[in-house]
Amino acid sequence: MRLELQGSITSWNDKKGFGFITPVAGNDRIFVHIKAFRKRRGRPLVNQQVSYSISKDKQGRPCAVDVAFVGKPSASPRHGKTRRAAYLF
Repeated sequence: MRLELQGSITSWNDKKGFGFITPVAGNDRIFVHIKAFRKRRGRPLVNQQVSYSISKDKQGRPCAVDVAFVGKPSASPRHGKTRRAAYLF
């Protein structure tokens, strides 16, 4: 069983799909990859609160896993224009 921790996203590189979480306890920042999120609704935003567990990557470094947004998840950034149908009566 993994310990669930809380923190906030303190940096995020949307193009590369990773960033860092600063724990509420104020310890060292934890690496987080986009694939570590349980549900990928929207993109992580700086200062967004998350819950997570700690694991280790292939090199033995700590990283966040089972990451979930706390409260309302971020809105997905929209790329391109949304089409709306216009009807004339």
